[in-house]
Amino acid sequence: MRKLKLFKTLNKNKTEKPQKKQLLKNKLAILVSAFLVLAILGSMTGIIYIATVLKGAPTLNSSDFVTSDSSKVFDADGNQIADIGFQIRENISYDELPQVVIDAFVAVEDSRFFEHNGFDIPRFTKAMFENIRTLSFGQGGSTFTMQLVKGTYFETEEATAVRSGLAGVNRKIREIYVAIQAEKIISKKRILELYLNRINYGVPGNKRGIQTASQFYFGKNIEDVNLLEAAMLAGIINAPNLYNPLYNLENAEKRTNIVLDLMEYHGYITPNEYKLAADTPLENLLVGNTKNSANAYPYQAYVDAAVAEVKTLTGLDPVDVPMRIYTTMDRDLQETIESIQNGENKSVEWPNEIIQTAIVTMNNKTGEIIGIGGGRFYNGERLLNRAIDMRRQPGSSVKTFLTYPLAFEHLGWSTQHMLEDKPIQYVGTDVIVKNFDNVYRGDVLVPQAIGNSLNIPAIQTLQSVVDTIGSKKVVSYLNSIGFTQVTTGSFDIGYGIGGSSFEASPLQLAGAQASIVSGGTYIQPHTVTRIEFLDGKEPITPSYTSTTSISAEAAYMTTTMMEQNVTGPYFNFMQILKRNFPVYAKTGTSDWGNTGVEYGIPAGAAKDKWMLSSTSEFTTAVWVGYDKAVKDQISYLNQAQINMNLPGKVSNQVLNSLYLDRPNPSAVQRPRDVIDITHVVGVYPYVAPNASTNPSLVVTGLIKSEYANLASLPTPSVYAPSSFNGTVTSSGNNRSFAFKLNDYPDANAMILAPDTKELYLEVNGKVVQATGRRLFDYSWLYGPIVYKVRVSIDGNVVDVLKSSSSSLSTTIAVGPNSVVNACGYYGYDYVEINSSELCTSYSMKDMFINIPELIGQPISTLTQWIADNQLSASKFPITEVEPRNADEIALIGKIAELNPNLQNTAYETSKKDDLTFSVTVIKDKDINLNDILGKEILPSYCSTYNLCTRIGTNTTGKVSSVTIGGTTYTTAPTPAPKLSVIKNAGGIQYTLEGTALTP
Repeated sequence: MRKLKLFKTLNKNKTEKPQKKQLLKNKLAILVSAFLVLAILGSMTGIIYIATVLKGAPTLNSSDFVTSDSSKVFDADGNQIADIGFQIRENISYDELPQVVIDAFVAVEDSRFFEHNGFDIPRFTKAMFENIRTLSFGQGGSTFTMQLVKGTYFETEEATAVRSGLAGVNRKIREIYVAIQAEKIISKKRILELYLNRINYGVPGNKRGIQTASQFYFGKNIEDVNLLEAAMLAGIINAPNLYNPLYNLENAEKRTNIVLDLMEYHGYITPNEYKLAADTPLENLLVGNTKNSANAYPYQAYVDAAVAEVKTLTGLDPVDVPMRIYTTMDRDLQETIESIQNGENKSVEWPNEIIQTAIVTMNNKTGEIIGIGGGRFYNGERLLNRAIDMRRQPGSSVKTFLTYPLAFEHLGWSTQHMLEDKPIQYVGTDVIVKNFDNVYRGDVLVPQAIGNSLNIPAIQTLQSVVDTIGSKKVVSYLNSIGFTQVTTGSFDIGYGIGGSSFEASPLQLAGAQASIVSGGTYIQPHTVTRIEFLDGKEPITPSYTSTTSISAEAAYMTTTMMEQNVTGPYFNFMQILKRNFPVYAKTGTSDWGNTGVEYGIPAGAAKDKWMLSSTSEFTTAVWVGYDKAVKDQISYLNQAQINMNLPGKVSNQVLNSLYLDRPNPSAVQRPRDVIDITHVVGVYPYVAPNASTNPSLVVTGLIKSEYANLASLPTPSVYAPSSFNGTVTSSGNNRSFAFKLNDYPDANAMILAPDTKELYLEVNGKVVQATGRRLFDYSWLYGPIVYKVRVSIDGNVVDVLKSSSSSLSTTIAVGPNSVVNACGYYGYDYVEINSSELCTSYSMKDMFINIPELIGQPISTLTQWIADNQLSASKFPITEVEPRNADEIALIGKIAELNPNLQNTAYETSKKDDLTFSVTVIKDKDINLNDILGKEILPSYCSTYNLCTRIGTNTTGKVSSVTIGGTTYTTAPTPAPKLSVIKNAGGIQYTLEGTALTP
């Protein structure tokens, strides 16, 4: 029994994947229904109820199990694209089945098949209790007969359960009843034969039946299969995708071993036979491959999606119930998609045979899916249709349908909002969030954050959204755009970059992207427009109503960001989509982290690459990556493959196909309530620039009108000075002032911020440092803090000093009796936003001895000045000298010189005892006329003072007379006349007695 544990584990793993709440509810309803059936069957009072229910049971007809009718699928133009039904198989009879095949199927699916009457009560009961114990709902309890009649007459259990528990009870009662009736008219061998001929084994092209499966997987008829091959076929039908050996060899081997274990348990094989089979590598027996006949089944991925949708809509399998299915498939586009995936499009070259892709294209307004690519070499119904069934982390593609739209919607951001790209710690962990290139950029605007797909700004943005509206509303929004698997329990901030537990299908991503481009309205993506039944049932025309998930304004603002992803100055692989009409796009990447290291995958290597691209009409989601990690086989996207831009090339070809014959699409229309807003960058709430704002600090973006409220620039506070003093010195008529303010308390405020900033984070000893860009600092608006002094003379401002130093100085001309007022304060350099002031006054009269203009002044002026200033006369010795030239005659009796010459200067009163200078005064001079009368040679004072002038006609001889002021002298008068008198009288006029005058 050792292998039975493996069975439980495998089923547990299978069902522990994230599932929709509704699916769990459905299964619970099924479980409740089953118990109600058992209760009703076991009670007498239930007989009447059963009789009533059985009136609605279908009429059994053995020919229903072998009908020749098939279901047909049509494209958007009404052309048939697929024929689905029983004829796509090769039937075999019971007698052609080897015993090992019968034993294998009976052992794993219906161990008492040849004993019960169509309903195995012990197995049914055991299955229900096992489901309760494990909560796995992996045990069904249906017999071969019940499964046969269920697929022929009844809808699926899940479809029944969504209506009510009683509907499930009624369906189960009728199913059991019809199964019992079937066993009355159809032999056990025929039932098993019919069952094995019609079930799905994962063979491509909607092919059913065990003979077809044997030929596909092993290249042999069913009658020739061995024990291991029979066990694999019996195991695969439970989940043809999960247990398909060509896609999931490990799962297939585990499931096959479970079948072998059960065969041994039930006595069909010996322990030795079990060991021999279990030790044989299953892969050695396989001849089928995933690329087989890739072109043999055109449109298969689309058809599979449509069939799955029909099952959801009707609860019926088109393979078993003939119907006509009308879809929205665009044949030309679908063929383009398939040519891309099959390697037939020369514009898209795949680097190897195992890299995979998925593609979905849909109409934004209607939700109609017009093209689906399920994967390269896609060829099989109910295999993995990557476009609709695969779930992968969407990476950064979520930023333009989750992160930033909600910020525009609820935070009131403009499209030019500033964010900070810096190292941050992932909440609750030691993980330091990084960007794809490990670069931290510092300040960025929203367009750059989106265009360069930066992670840190996105995470901080979603955190702000959650802080504002709560995680429940974010989850509700995600549910409203198709991510119904997201719950408040699974959601976290990692969703903001498409990480954490967030996984989505290409179909879901296309629907979410389309909701943004279509103005914030979501409509469920779908393929089917009408279903007609060949048995006369009422046709079904599904209706899909669009719902508003986010405002048209927030959606439009996001589309403008996606458009600049394509046209902006970024290298983000989206430039390939640039056209002469608007294209809106976003890429995404997820990586392996450290989970792939054991498979030889480098830590952090790329796992998935996405591109979501839209016009105003259509949206396409493209995924490129590898299905799973395989040791010693490339399972990640290396840089060379990333540089190939496969998602971009695929999207480009799809875009070409869409508009090959269609007119170019118009741009997404701008809603009325999206307005332009011009604000100062980096200030939030937003403020309007003023006339002095540097234009480089002003941006214009889009915003919802309800948030377009601009405040004025804030007035920053400035510390007040605590001390202010100054000194004054004199220099001539000027006064030199030296002021000192106390140092400003915030030294950083005195620095004009650089255009870079240092980024730092330490988490548990791990340090991340980087240098990023600075887009805004208040110092760029107001300037740095500087020291200021305002100087006034007698109430009039004569100077305003500014300096980065706390010491300031100036020299100004100040009158001796003036009062100088100086006020010291701090303030911004660029604007007049200042602190309070400290002021002080300086009286020149009190502070200085002003040395007046003394030269040319009488000595009395000096003596009065000495007396007025209480100076010692001895400090100012006076020397009298006769005039030394003609000019000094005017200074007779006056001061001629100061040594040193300090006149018109000021001297500090406190130092007046040190003040000294000598004074030279010009004294008058007696002129003795005897020096000239009777002389033939004139005395020197005549020339020195320019004093003597000859009159008369004689030009030679001795001076005979002199005339001074009209008085003529022939002899020298007593007292002798003064020089000053003579000069004032016009000088000396003299006459000669002869003609021999020598000058």
